[in-house]
Amino acid sequence: MFNAHFPRTMFEHTPAFVDSYPANTMDNSAMEFLAGGVRWLVVSLKYNPTPEELAWADQVIAAHPRHQVMLNAHEYQAEVNRSAIGNRIWNDLARKHENVQWVFSGHYTSAGNRTDQGDNGNTVYGVQADYQTYSLPRVTENSYLRLMTFDTSAGTVE
Repeated sequence: MFNAHFPRTMFEHTPAFVDSYPANTMDNSAMEFLAGGVRWLVVSLKYNPTPEELAWADQVIAAHPRHQVMLNAHEYQAEVNRSAIGNRIWNDLARKHENVQWVFSGHYTSAGNRTDQGDNGNTVYGVQADYQTYSLPRVTENSYLRLMTFDTSAGTVE
């Protein structure tokens, strides 16, 4: 349904569009923008990406070495622990690039943060929250939205 309502043709002519995979879909996509004097690359991955999809993302990130990278993954971690899918994303993609700084995910009815060191000594922050269960009792820590304020001059995120 996603590609029916958000086809590649809706995005491919915008200045932010970098690429998507497989061809003519938005299942996995990359967008770029400039904010706070920083070039950002946002790579979004579908649920349980295949080795070919992770290889595509690897090539996109490698082609943008001067961008700070945010990865959006449906599933990466459950609270503070990486899932099996998250371990594949980490080992095959995220840990390899010194410019990967963030991995955002959901899927699990929980919220959590983790910090890992990439192969190049860079810090990679994992942020997990699942918004579909806000109305369930005892699961209100997820809320409906996460807002992050980046101060690129100070090098902080709030």
